[in-house]
Amino acid sequence: MGNQYAKSAPLNSEQPRVHVAPGTSALPGAFARSDLSAIFEMLTLELRRLVPPFSPAGDFEFRYELWSLKEVRLGDRLRRRSCFAQLVFAEDAVRLYYPPLLFHPEVRYGLKQELLQRFNGTSCLQLRSLDRSCLRHIVEALSLGHRIYVRDGLV
Repeated sequence: MGNQYAKSAPLNSEQPRVHVAPGTSALPGAFARSDLSAIFEMLTLELRRLVPPFSPAGDFEFRYELWSLKEVRLGDRLRRRSCFAQLVFAEDAVRLYYPPLLFHPEVRYGLKQELLQRFNGTSCLQLRSLDRSCLRHIVEALSLGHRIYVRDGLV
């Protein structure tokens, strides 16, 4: 009896492929990529408005990060820089990581309940859709975090 894997097709052979229209996803129930890219672009524009005093450490096609380059003490550790916000374009959602929620409890108290309910975990906001109300709450959260960072001398 011979090796059953010896006659298998090479990896680059033609396999039946599923046709996926541009701007859509092959996953059932997944959101159109164009919707997610519009969300990513809107939030990237909002983050870019905070560039001075924050610095964009990662401005990539699928990720945007804002950092404070001032040396700060967070908890018991001294850090040369601290992340203010990170926006990631994932396959199923746009994720906004917002570390001020972790290190500054007053940020959590200043956020609207509708926005807090959308957070997945402690500081990750997963967005599959975005209406005006949610965008307004996100902008308010970013400006609240900005004011707290300025007040505490973190930027």
